Parts: sequence; structure tokens; C-alpha cells
Amino acid sequence: MNFIALDFETANSNRQSVCSIGLTFIENGEIVHTINQLIKPTPNYYDGINISIHGITENMTANAPTFSELWPDLLPIFKNADIVAHNASFDFSALRYVLEEYHIEFPVLNYYCTMMLSKKLYPHLENHKLPTVCDHLNISDLQHHDAESDALACAKIMLQILKDHDSANFDDLSAIIGFTKGDLNPFGYRPFRCKQMRQNKPKSPKSRPLSGEVLKPDSENARNNTNPFYMKKVVISGFSTPDKKVIARELKELGADVDTAITQRTNYLIAGANVGPSKTQKMEVNIEKGKEARIIDFEEYCELIKQ
Repeated sequence: MNFIALDFETANSNRQSVCSIGLTFIENGEIVHTINQLIKPTPNYYDGINISIHGITENMTANAPTFSELWPDLLPIFKNADIVAHNASFDFSALRYVLEEYHIEFPVLNYYCTMMLSKKLYPHLENHKLPTVCDHLNISDLQHHDAESDALACAKIMLQILKDHDSANFDDLSAIIGFTKGDLNPFGYRPFRCKQMRQNKPKSPKSRPLSGEVLKPDSENARNNTNPFYMKKVVISGFSTPDKKVIARELKELGADVDTAITQRTNYLIAGANVGPSKTQKMEVNIEKGKEARIIDFEEYCELIKQ
């Protein structure tokens, strides 16, 4: 069983602004090699929110190669490969956009998403972020948002899933779990798809949609204009009505444009424990298309508003 696990980090809200790549190589079901490479991003600037996530700064990549300079070395690795990523919709939209930025033809490859597989296989988890899935599978030593460490963790998750389902390859696993591989080629791409199982969750109290003044943006009177939510469209879902109102009022004070429905212009979905699958799916489509879009939980929201 051979495949490559991939992780990108980006410098700013532009999806093509890859500033780091991590790769883990699996041969015959064993981890044999890892790569961690800084990249000079395009456009070459860093947003504070991105720095706070991965710790990479402009000084660190000032003398790094651009993606186009790296591509001759990466093409033989990617060509006709099976590649795995955790939240592949993000990583492969980043790959597509940076290739288009430099007018590079898409390579031929297949790809798979351990996050979507985890959602199907471990539906009871609070969320399916990389650290949560690693904790569930007893995968240690993760340095989250270090591209090499994330790629290595992703590889270990995939190997564990294959082992747990006695699968020698991705075709065997697909026959058991049910998914459609993603693929990239010079003519376009097809996203990875994995139909989620229905869960018999206890019904939570009905949450009422937001209404009134909190839906009227007031950026002129924002508490500050340097926070990540300033003049961004934000949807809150999966919380009780009182909690949703508290978050909405706080966002309005930060200059955000609070909305009730996901559109192509939505920048953030703040997802609570009971977030509807249709909202997350719509945001994942936006992410896949390279929109400036993120799904965050309440813990991450609290960290961001401290900035």
C-alpha cells in the first residue's frame, strides 16, 4: 500500500498563498520519509490570523523558493500518486489555485480525505479536527499546523483506518465504507465524496433564527477594526438561542456582518455541537472553490476574538 499524505499552510486569505508544505511517504504500508518545506507565498504578505495559526512569518520565507521553483521537484512526487489530506477540500483547492497562479498544468492524481472518512467512521466525536481524531486514535506528538507534523498525523490516521477495516488498498476500503475518490487532471478535478451515515441523536431544543438589530452590521462603531471578524460575513449555527444571541451581539460589536444563511460570500461559520449538516456542506463547497471561508468551533472563536 503506497500513498502520500499532504498538508499546506497559507500566508493569507488568498487560497494560492501556500507558505509551507508537509509530505509523508508511505511505502508498503510503512512510513518511510517526511518532508517539510517553507515556500515564498504569492501574494507575498501574511495576515495576522494566519501567523497566529501556524507561526510562519514573512522573514521566515523571504529566501524560500516560490511554488513554481519547487514544482519541478514536486511533479514527479505528485504525478499519478494517491494523496491523502485531512480536510482535503482546503489542501487541494490550495494546490489548484497555486498551480493556476503560475500557469502550471494540473498533474494527474487521486486524492482522499481523512476528515470526511473520520466523520463517517467516528460520528460520536465532538468534532473531526486533526487533533481530535488523533486523540481518539491515540496518535501522539502532533504539533498542529506544522505542515510536516500534520501530514504525518494524517498518514497515521489513514493507515489506522485501513488496518481497522482489513483493507489492502483504497479500492478495498471504498467497497467497505463507501466513498468516491477525488481526482485531479489537466482538464479539471472531481472532489472526494463520502456519504455520511445518519445519526440517531437525541433532539436538542429548537433554536430560533436570529432577527432584529444583530443582523444590521455597524462597522463604523466597531470595537476595533483589526480583529479577524471585522467586516466579514458570519453565520452562527448549532447553539441554543440564548448562546447564539450572545455571540451575535459580540460579533456586531466587532464590526461583523452577522447572517442567518450560508452564501458564497460567507467568510465564517461558527459551528456549535448541533450545527446542521447542510450548513457545513455548503461551507465545504465554498472552501473547495477557494472562497475566503472557514468553519470554526466555539473554542477557536474565543481564541480569535482575543486578537
